[in-house]
Amino acid sequence: MLAAAAVDPVGGEGIGLALWSAHVVSRLLGGAPRLDEETLRDIQRRLALAYRARLRVRRPACRLAAASLMHPGLIRAIWPAVRLAPSLTLRPAYHLTGKPLRPTT
Repeated sequence: MLAAAAVDPVGGEGIGLALWSAHVVSRLLGGAPRLDEETLRDIQRRLALAYRARLRVRRPACRLAAASLMHPGLIRAIWPAVRLAPSLTLRPAYHLTGKPLRPTT
């Protein structure tokens, strides 16, 4: 199977996506009535769709973060605004990463 997409390392998503995709593939394979060539192609198509949907927001966010980190002047320019808003948190946007806000059981 080929990689569906690449993720910028700044997001730390590589291993998470690998584990997630393994989970999705195992569910798809487990639910398949038979494993013929057509079914395997369908599973690959479904995984690729799910993978692209999962990365729809993450890839641009990681690219923006990487670009920002490569331009310290940009960070220095916006830092005063961040400091003026002590209640500012990334919590509302954290769900975009697909990671839980607190550990799940």
